[in-house]
Amino acid sequence: MTRTTKILGMSLAAAALLSAAGWIAYGRGSNHPGETRYGRYIVTRHKPPAAEPANLDAQPKDMLIQMTYLDGGVVPGAYYTECSWLLKAYPDRVWVKEHTHDFDEVFGFYGSDVANPRSLGGEIELWIGGERHILTESCLVFVPKGTRHCPLILRRIDKPIFMFTTGPAQKYGS
Repeated sequence: MTRTTKILGMSLAAAALLSAAGWIAYGRGSNHPGETRYGRYIVTRHKPPAAEPANLDAQPKDMLIQMTYLDGGVVPGAYYTECSWLLKAYPDRVWVKEHTHDFDEVFGFYGSDVANPRSLGGEIELWIGGERHILTESCLVFVPKGTRHCPLILRRIDKPIFMFTTGPAQKYGS
């Protein structure tokens, strides 16, 4: 075997190992979701809708961290979903004004105390169909399409609260 053949063989072996390592690093469990067939369906950043919904009041910067936003504009065919961490209460401020949708909507509110996961770790006021509800436990809330809901007021936050909203619509609308 010539020196050139040995180098070529070693190079091919190294390329195969690197290729396998790349498959392991970028395949299942990839940190680079865009490099896989279905990676485009994994949303890791908050990309807000083109126009801010009219039912949202201006929010203080320290009130929440918007984690992710998904709709048909972010991923074609996807339905509306938004996830945020609620950090600070503003009990005298309406965050989301009363409105309706032409789709069902689900809210999720979850406390972050792993020793007491059922506790919301705060108090959220949510109106549904003209009824006032004070949420103090981790919960899901179903709002049927056409039902007036909100205002939504963050009354007290002792520990961060994870919140999501979702509905089977290509975009959020009121």
